[in-house]
Amino acid sequence: MKHVKRYLTIYIALIFISVIIIGFYLIDKEEVDFNWKTVSGDEEAVKDVLIYGDAQRSYYSPYYNVVPDPFRLSLEESKRIELGRGMYYGWYYQDLQMEKYVKEYKSFMRGKNTWSENFIETENQLIYVDGDNLGWGIDESNDIHIEILDKETDLVNEFELSVEENQRIYGVNSISVNDNKLYAQVYMEGQYDEVTDIYQDEDAILVIDLNNQTLEDIKFPAKDIEQKEGIYTTLIYQDSGLINGEMNYLYIYDEYKVDQNGGYIGDSPLKYELRLYNVEEDSFKSVDLLGDTLYEGEFLRIYDGAVYVGLLQRDNYILTRFDENLEEKDVVFEENVLNGDLEINPEDVYPITAIRNGYFYIAFPAFSTLTATDVSINVFDLETGENVYQGIIQAADSMKQYQYFELNQMEFEDE
Repeated sequence: MKHVKRYLTIYIALIFISVIIIGFYLIDKEEVDFNWKTVSGDEEAVKDVLIYGDAQRSYYSPYYNVVPDPFRLSLEESKRIELGRGMYYGWYYQDLQMEKYVKEYKSFMRGKNTWSENFIETENQLIYVDGDNLGWGIDESNDIHIEILDKETDLVNEFELSVEENQRIYGVNSISVNDNKLYAQVYMEGQYDEVTDIYQDEDAILVIDLNNQTLEDIKFPAKDIEQKEGIYTTLIYQDSGLINGEMNYLYIYDEYKVDQNGGYIGDSPLKYELRLYNVEEDSFKSVDLLGDTLYEGEFLRIYDGAVYVGLLQRDNYILTRFDENLEEKDVVFEENVLNGDLEINPEDVYPITAIRNGYFYIAFPAFSTLTATDVSINVFDLETGENVYQGIIQAADSMKQYQYFELNQMEFEDE
């Protein structure tokens, strides 16, 4: 009889545990429910738009919920994302470009870092660049490794180039290609700054001749920046692209006053500039942006031979286009980017943006609590500044189990 009671107790305990596990599984598998509504304009403009984000459950402790629930929104549907897929591409949401490469070029992608910064695709080639040479003291080499896949023949051309510099390359930030030249922007191990207690790493641009497989030049954009006592300076990369057929890199440069321990004095910078670096000329052009607040929701891009700067000012968004010398500018549009009766807290909100095929896309706010679950999406024509599409993405009542939503990324399905 004692044995029967013992087995019955174990049986009941197993049933109880199973019910709890199944309950958590069902909760975790709840579908996200957003409604995408068109306010005005042609839905053709957003048919390929994919917006990625995550939701934080209100009953989860922030100390234990390391990875929130990711989701994907489109005009046709809203759905959850399986965590296992996105983790392979560096984030908990998917990188469609990396996913495409892994599916289409399995053999070539095998064993490579699946970070978008390490790849660039042309019409006939997929190029991979790796520059991690730290090796934890095992590998003393300082090389840049390049592999080029011919997409038509599946042949791979692979070579390495030695970089004769004292600083060690430890990562690739971006790569670009133009006229059989590969531009690899890399991080180089810098010197330790005792005042700021950080390493002052070097930002270098390697110019590689793909025909001859030679390292043609190494550019250091920050080499002429004067170090001033009590001033901390940064040159932060934003984008790269062609202007008048020449490769240019876009940066934000700022200066902050610091105390003897490296702490910032005051909240505002002493200098805040947009800088455009021409690789061939090895020179900068700059424009002062100190009067503009670009810290939240800034958009800085080189597109179609011009420089675009996007600025959020409360509900209004201003997109400005600069010429190749950063001397002349015109406002593409200045409009309220909140559609419908939406209320937001002006603090800690920002948009996600994209530029594609002559159009500018903006979804706002990218962060919302349950008091602001609506996301406004707008599309603007870059040539005319016309708002060609307005829509609202609303979280349904069934989403009340979440504490907040955050949008992370905008992509396009056919890319």
